[in-house]
Amino acid sequence: MNRIINISKNLDKNGMLTWDVPAGNWTILRLAIHPTGIKNYIGGKGMGLECDKFDPSVARLQFNQWFGKAFEEVDPALASKVLKVFHIDSWECGSQNWSPVFCEEFQETPGI
Repeated sequence: MNRIINISKNLDKNGMLTWDVPAGNWTILRLAIHPTGIKNYIGGKGMGLECDKFDPSVARLQFNQWFGKAFEEVDPALASKVLKVFHIDSWECGSQNWSPVFCEEFQETPGI
């Protein structure tokens, strides 16, 4: 029988697989993600680790802690009249190719 099963529950805290393997021929494939540790390098006071731009909640947090501070520092009525556009024109830290939110997204996508 050809099937895929998730055996992640059989990993201990150190990532060691402990599994009583049923009889048969098995191919075990382990996929993992690891943060790159990349920091932005022209951020001034905003320097730090890059955020997960694929996770809306994380991107919202980053946005609010950066651009949103302008609304905290001045009268909100004035800020909403003056601050109309937020433009990002560069990506100095390279590309991002994975996010933990992809797992749920893949499960919700028909045909995958």
